[in-house]
Amino acid sequence: MFDKIIKGILIVGFFAINFYLFYSYKYKNEKWLNDAICKFAKHEVKSKVIKEAGHGRYQWLMVNDSTRYYYQVSKVIVSSFKYNSIDVGDSIVKEANSNKITVYRGDKKAIYILRCED
Repeated sequence: MFDKIIKGILIVGFFAINFYLFYSYKYKNEKWLNDAICKFAKHEVKSKVIKEAGHGRYQWLMVNDSTRYYYQVSKVIVSSFKYNSIDVGDSIVKEANSNKITVYRGDKKAIYILRCED
């Protein structure tokens, strides 16, 4: 009985330490985020957003091709939205190798510039 408790504590401790190290490496390091945003800047996207999430420093969206694109807006050029965010159901138009994203929500339009530091 006591051996099972010790083994359980060791297993939980092992996973907690690995999760913490993974989280520290991936999410506290801005380089992965910049690389992911710059990768998005290289793609051409003309689709609807089917899923959107994220928190803190990063956001991601998923369009009809089921690819998860990370983004962070550095500048808003034009926006007729109440809140400057990309939501599920919005249409996205982005040319390849461009930092400019055009978002359509009904008859409203917003243009954002991605934060991508090469």
